[in-house]
Amino acid sequence: MDYRYIALMFSENEPRVWLPLTSIAVGGLTGVGFVPDSEFLLVMSSQGRGVFSLSNGQRVARDSNDSYDWFDEQTLYCQGIGPSDGMAISIAGLWGGRLVSATPDGWSISATPEGFAIRHRNGYQEFIDEDEEIQALGFDPSERHFVIATPSTLTIYLRSNTNLTT
Repeated sequence: MDYRYIALMFSENEPRVWLPLTSIAVGGLTGVGFVPDSEFLLVMSSQGRGVFSLSNGQRVARDSNDSYDWFDEQTLYCQGIGPSDGMAISIAGLWGGRLVSATPDGWSISATPEGFAIRHRNGYQEFIDEDEEIQALGFDPSERHFVIATPSTLTIYLRSNTNLTT
């Protein structure tokens, strides 16, 4: 796996680090959405739906129903499974939609022609190359994670208060 560490110092007293928690192959990825009031991410693909834990990157639920009768292309809501069963999850991806692109404490993320950029209002910016088209990117509601979704890969980044030593 290609783990790229992004060490971001925006204050001598408060180091911040964004690092990839996991990078997962998801063939035919079409959309992602954060499950409200939880640490889970719903992922849609051409082979069904999956739910991943933002805490450890592990898949916690999966179905192989590829009929897409669980997704509304007009409202961009997907029916949840597993820990999100019975919920309508807002999706960003192939059909449009958006994830949160900025945090109240000054972080922002955006797609670039070469991949994506993460910036802080203090002027710090980091550009990360991505070979594939980005389907969706954005921060989770807790602002402790951000995700990058391409047609074949889901990468979950984790925000930490720990300095990287390597």
